[in-house]
Amino acid sequence: MVRKLNISKNQSNNEETMNQWVASKYNVFSRGEDGTLLLYNSYTGAMGGIDQNEEKFVNSILKNGYKEEPKGITQDLVSGGMLVKRGTNENNRSELMRKTLDRSDYLHLIIMPTEQCNFRCEYCYESFQRGEMEKSVIEGTINLISSKLKKLNYFTISWFGGEPLLASNVIFEITDSFIHKIDKYDVNYNANVTTNGYFLNLEMCTKLTQRGITHFNVTLDGLQKDHDSARFLHNGKGTYNVIIKNLIELKESDLNFKITIRCNFNQNTNIDSYILYLRELFSEDERFSIYFRPVGKWGGCNDEELDVYEGREAGRKMLEADLSAAKNKLNVSLLDEIISPLGSVCYAAKPNSVVIGSNGTLYKCTVALESDFNHVGKIESNGNLVLDYDKLSKWVISGSSDNSICKECFFRPSCHGDACPLVRIETNNRPCPKEKEHIKQTLKVIWEQHKNSISTIEPTHESN
Repeated sequence: MVRKLNISKNQSNNEETMNQWVASKYNVFSRGEDGTLLLYNSYTGAMGGIDQNEEKFVNSILKNGYKEEPKGITQDLVSGGMLVKRGTNENNRSELMRKTLDRSDYLHLIIMPTEQCNFRCEYCYESFQRGEMEKSVIEGTINLISSKLKKLNYFTISWFGGEPLLASNVIFEITDSFIHKIDKYDVNYNANVTTNGYFLNLEMCTKLTQRGITHFNVTLDGLQKDHDSARFLHNGKGTYNVIIKNLIELKESDLNFKITIRCNFNQNTNIDSYILYLRELFSEDERFSIYFRPVGKWGGCNDEELDVYEGREAGRKMLEADLSAAKNKLNVSLLDEIISPLGSVCYAAKPNSVVIGSNGTLYKCTVALESDFNHVGKIESNGNLVLDYDKLSKWVISGSSDNSICKECFFRPSCHGDACPLVRIETNNRPCPKEKEHIKQTLKVIWEQHKNSISTIEPTHESN
């Protein structure tokens, strides 16, 4: 989350009085649509707007340093990480942060209850070679969770596919095996489903939320014409009307859920009309949010036929759509998370995150399912994970601390060179997140969405 910069008028710390403060290497300036000067720090995730009367003073101290006791606006900048003590080794701080991903009290399982799907989307990369999760794999998953749960403080399950709701019985069976133990062991638990939305009606959503599964990622690629041309059933029939019916049905309910609508767009998507339609439906319902992603060539059989945005233009178009959505009072998701510390590190790069396929194969990435280097092990029926550590190490040991570009990057605390370990493994290059490549526009979108809840840093001292 974007951290609010709180004003502290009367705080002081005598031990820090004689220290000289200098600008953090992780600071970024931008300017909001309303003209507000924005300041963000990627090490803390703090962001705030600077009052027009304070711009000259803030720019001066960030350029020249500050020798007095921090108070008022300077204390705020210290708290937000924008000012650090002279001599601070920010590279070491960032490296230490990266090591927190190794924590043993956290587990993230991405579970594929089936690898079949009722859709045949034009840009899909999956091969649908495997079906519903085998009984021995269900048993192994249940035993794995049972053996780990009492040792965890944080436990997340992401249900993935195929279309996971095709095998909702598997979701229910596995969840019912442990859900009653969550409170017993005082575990911070959350669960989400990535679904095409076709089966996410009120009855299904009720059964899921009753089991603590409250977050849903639903893809809706624009209005009916755009969506149905890209996301259709295996018989070619459109899917838009069913999904919209389900979403409206859920909106009219009082269920406690969060639905994030993903729009995969290309040059032909009518984004403006789509945003206006979503505003009419969901702008006043905080349970719904949206984000945009440019269609990519993700390894599917239709890649050569796809018209896609590429390079920096893809990120620019994505953030233009996000900004338009924010201006239209829609909740834009993911951006706050992505700019947070460690927020751009892909799940596949995290040691305590693993994908369980329906046949028991363990993966790190949900994209390269047929690539041998992504087959990092198997789960046994007793819950034991048989891992290939040579393959596993390629995903979780990134070498970013030895990479000169990553070490000096202003976005290192968020990304650590692992925004996409798949690309790193395949090409030996480290792709930057689109949000980082267009960081000023990213901050502009976040400010537009949160400007009424994130403080503007106003005068609290006598500027000199």
